[in-house]
Amino acid sequence: MPTGIPQALLALLAGVVAGAVLAVLVMRRRTPAAAAGLPEALDRCAMGAILIRDRRAVWANARCAGILGVDAGAIAGVETRAWHRDEAAYVDFGAVVEGLAEPGASFRGDVRLRKVDGSPFWAHLVGGPLVPGRPGQGVLWLVEDVTERVEAQFDLSEVLSLNQKLIAASPTGIMLYRAADGACVLVNEAAARILSGSQEEILRQNFRRLESWRETGLREAAERALASGAEETLEVHFTSSFGKEVWVVAHLVPFTSRGERLLLLLGDDVSAKVEAARALRASEEKYRVVVETLNEGLALVDSSGALTFCNQRLAEMGGYEPAEMLGRPYSAFVPEAGLAFLVEKNLLAQPSASETFEMGLRRRDGSLLEARVSLASVHDAQGAVTALAILVTDISARKRVERERERLLAELEQKNKELETLLYVASHDLRSPLVNVQGFSQRLGKSLDEVRRALEGAATLEGFSTAARPHLQERMPSSLEFIRASGIRMDAIINGLLTLSRAGRMVLRTGPLDMNAVLASCAKTLAYQFQSVDGTLEVEDLPPCRADPVQATQIIANLLDNAVKYRHADRPLRVRVSGEARGDVSVYCVEDNGVGISPEHQARIWEIFQRLDPQGPVLGEGLGLTLVRRMAERNGGRVRVESAPGLGSRFLLELPNG
Repeated sequence: MPTGIPQALLALLAGVVAGAVLAVLVMRRRTPAAAAGLPEALDRCAMGAILIRDRRAVWANARCAGILGVDAGAIAGVETRAWHRDEAAYVDFGAVVEGLAEPGASFRGDVRLRKVDGSPFWAHLVGGPLVPGRPGQGVLWLVEDVTERVEAQFDLSEVLSLNQKLIAASPTGIMLYRAADGACVLVNEAAARILSGSQEEILRQNFRRLESWRETGLREAAERALASGAEETLEVHFTSSFGKEVWVVAHLVPFTSRGERLLLLLGDDVSAKVEAARALRASEEKYRVVVETLNEGLALVDSSGALTFCNQRLAEMGGYEPAEMLGRPYSAFVPEAGLAFLVEKNLLAQPSASETFEMGLRRRDGSLLEARVSLASVHDAQGAVTALAILVTDISARKRVERERERLLAELEQKNKELETLLYVASHDLRSPLVNVQGFSQRLGKSLDEVRRALEGAATLEGFSTAARPHLQERMPSSLEFIRASGIRMDAIINGLLTLSRAGRMVLRTGPLDMNAVLASCAKTLAYQFQSVDGTLEVEDLPPCRADPVQATQIIANLLDNAVKYRHADRPLRVRVSGEARGDVSVYCVEDNGVGISPEHQARIWEIFQRLDPQGPVLGEGLGLTLVRRMAERNGGRVRVESAPGLGSRFLLELPNG
């Protein structure tokens, strides 16, 4: 028996391709007798081998029996239907066997089979008829269990299919370039859309020749990534080869596939995001400029009451830098009275606060800023309160105007009262001496008539003397004295009115004034009066003010003179002058231990021509304190009295110091 067939099968089992074996089978042996030499050689084969004739197993080696899940000794005569998964598969494979009748025909492929126990597996079959063109005389099949390989191929195919779908559907632009020549070998639709070109046009590009890659630094980053093996990420702005201006975040990923160095570019179009960011920055800058140029102070307070934002204007109002205010509680800038008001309002806890009110705010130097405060809740997209917005308007100037208005109204009211007083003086105080003049003039006229009649009716000089003596020696001199006294009184009243008028019309030369110098001058002028009554004048260091020096001197001199006039008879006179600065005013106190003033008379002492005891020992017309008040008010200040009968008085003079 020829030995060529077993040698050919051994060569096949050693790894020679199945097609070569079948060729040997066809060329060297053409009779069924050739099968006689197969079992011994195929038993040593690592692959399964089985001989089929008329769709029944004739013989199989141990390896094939193991693959089919049957004992090798019991395989002869088993119908091949047992190893097909169903009848249709059995029929289809029968057609394959019939096809082996063609000259030179053979079969090689993966077939789905099942073992004797019914479990499926994949077999790689290589087979051909023992006699070419005569499969009915027997077909030799080489069998290999390739279940793992086939299933792995299925998995790989699924993965590749999924990858292709992902690449095609990805919103991220994907482009693949060869490192060797820079050519583009893959591009998805997203990349074409980002660049505004077609996939075919982009596939013809070379990243090393693109000007946009050079200008944006993409080319340099790509070469760096390929050289180092590290990924590169950068944001670039360029105009594509197809004329589209675009912002892209590019991720460059170098890798090797099948020995070829490749560069993967993943590009995200961030043009809309960049433009939105630009618009946001422009909007923020616009609102920042608006906020920073506001004439109002603006702040944001979080739920804990801490400042999270303040503009420059608010900081300037308080004498701070913005950074010094951030993080501090709002209570640090609110005085106690205002804080109690805000605590009562509890605005931070309200779901929608909206309030406007006026209150004082504490400056860095401790002074108060008069402000109008408007509050409003700030909400997020869900409607939750995230902060409290505070708008602060400096109303100090307005308040000063209001106070000036009130002062002017008060001054007008005072002038109206003075006018009423002047009218009263004109109708009463001047009328009284005028009535005296009129009355005693009439009396004087009557006396003259009596003297005339006595002169006409007297027969002798002695008779005339007797009749005229009462008129000439008593009534007429008495009337003339009353007329003279009334004239003096009217002259004093008129002079007082002129003095008061001059005090109101005098041109003021207001400026910084050293009150210590003013007191020294007054003390020197009144030294004799104090010495004559054994009085003592104590003067403390006094703050400066802004006032007319002439009127300020008259005010102090009148107050000191008043203290001398109304001293207590039972104790030596003691006068003490002190002062202090209180905000924008300086307060001066002239305190004595004189007779004092009862509460019901304290308002009257400022009225014109008012004296507490007109018949008392103190001389004067009642103008001193009226002039003091008039001059104090003309200089933007005020004066008031605190007194108790028998204990003395304290006159408090306020004058502006700013």
